[in-house]
Amino acid sequence: MIEDPYKVLGLEQDASADEIKKAYRHMAKINHPDLHPNDPDAVQKMNEINEAYDMLTNPEKYAVRRARKEAEEQQQNGEAEVVRESAPAEEFKGVARPKVQDGDSTEVQHAIDLINHNQYLEAQRTLAFIPSADRDARWYYLSALTNFVAADFVQAAAQMTKACQLDTMNQEYQQLLWYFQQAGQNYEKKPKNFLITPLIPIAGIIGYVLGKIFLGN
Repeated sequence: MIEDPYKVLGLEQDASADEIKKAYRHMAKINHPDLHPNDPDAVQKMNEINEAYDMLTNPEKYAVRRARKEAEEQQQNGEAEVVRESAPAEEFKGVARPKVQDGDSTEVQHAIDLINHNQYLEAQRTLAFIPSADRDARWYYLSALTNFVAADFVQAAAQMTKACQLDTMNQEYQQLLWYFQQAGQNYEKKPKNFLITPLIPIAGIIGYVLGKIFLGN
């Protein structure tokens, strides 16, 4: 994936949609491989022009790709993860897994799939690339789930509060807010050097109780 699509098309960062379209047509016209049969790099250059245009007209698709690439690079470099990818199942017990709903964007659907496969770091990154203007109650709910699994109970509760404010009639959000707040209070009572691992039994107990409420089993 090219680094700077604006540079490939000879544009400024604040170029309008019309300017992007005109620049693409101009670059495609003068760099078409048929016009440069003796240039071994002509096809590659044309591919870069096409990719640059696609990146600027379909930014959401490439945001997901960048998130995946960054996650892979962090894993390869052995960098510390903010969220554990293989979080124990106990940490999600009692909290209903998110399901795709009508109207969910491609990015939201992808984030839900990642959450349900315990790939919380990638889910966080995917959600982070969604523009602020598109962050509705559902976005805050999904982001809260990833922060809860990361044991960031303060952020999880804050985001669930926002979800409840944006969707005041959603009972599931209200229950999750209470749940996250309780988990945060339990965490605050622990010593400052308390690690995530000892939280697992607590999460399991709370999850069991919430499971009774949500699932009736």
